[in-house]
Amino acid sequence: MKKILDSDVYVIYSDNETLSLKSFSDLDRIEDLARRVLKKYIKKYYRIRNKKFQDDKLVYKSLSKDDPNFQDYTLKIDKEEHQLIDKITTLIEEKTDKLYTAELNRVEELDNVYFDRHLFQPLLGQNGEKIKSSPQGLEDSERRFVDLLSEHLSSGKADDFLEGRELFLLRNLTRSKGVCFLNEADRYYPDFILWIKEDNKQYITFVDPKGIIPLEDLDNDPKVKLAEEIKDKEVQIALNSEIKENIILNSFIMVYSNFQSARGKFRKERQDFNDLNMIFTDDITVTARGINPIDKLLKAIIKQG
Repeated sequence: MKKILDSDVYVIYSDNETLSLKSFSDLDRIEDLARRVLKKYIKKYYRIRNKKFQDDKLVYKSLSKDDPNFQDYTLKIDKEEHQLIDKITTLIEEKTDKLYTAELNRVEELDNVYFDRHLFQPLLGQNGEKIKSSPQGLEDSERRFVDLLSEHLSSGKADDFLEGRELFLLRNLTRSKGVCFLNEADRYYPDFILWIKEDNKQYITFVDPKGIIPLEDLDNDPKVKLAEEIKDKEVQIALNSEIKENIILNSFIMVYSNFQSARGKFRKERQDFNDLNMIFTDDITVTARGINPIDKLLKAIIKQG
């Protein structure tokens, strides 16, 4: 422990008073600082070693109907909301296809974010304060991505791209149900898994729609660095796995933040973000600039194969 504290691993910045020793009672404060440093060191060391242990054991597995990502929804509604409860109960008891189609898209009572290439339906959106769902409904950034992907494919603009290819999407759940990546800070569950199948080749892409303005050190953020690190995992997983199909892994962040705001904070141009596998989906990018983020994503996936 003394070696750790005497090393150059940590630098403690504080005012003079914090580290001053004027009486024996001040030792308690210094000991508390030392304990905090040691706890942080041990946690970081454990995460690094655990990540290495887990990464060495990753394998490809065929997706089955028993996968934890296929979860039934549980809805919680205040018992005083009689009219709302009756409407939803009727929807369920009717046993029609309405729950599994675009008919409920942006319907107030039960919003279904319909996409015919998503591997299950319904895919619920946020349903206001009156309805709480588990798993939680899609956030605005997630819905934005699904809507853009659905619009791009249904418009016919992707017809040439899809020639000889199949495309599927799956929401990746958190809380030990979905696919996660360990990093030095925490567990990371990208929001979606996107498959593109072409002959005996599969492109498996982890897509995370999110705002980035709250991030500080963008280039070194674990979620951003996954785009680079996942290529190393691709090699190791292939060696570990019995499945010998050619599988290409990628990771992208579909940025929900306004480009100009991100540009101002991080001092990066659009291409700089693209080089980090970050593609903007904000209204100005799509509408005013006429940039198609889904087209950019799909082409980038194939290019990185």
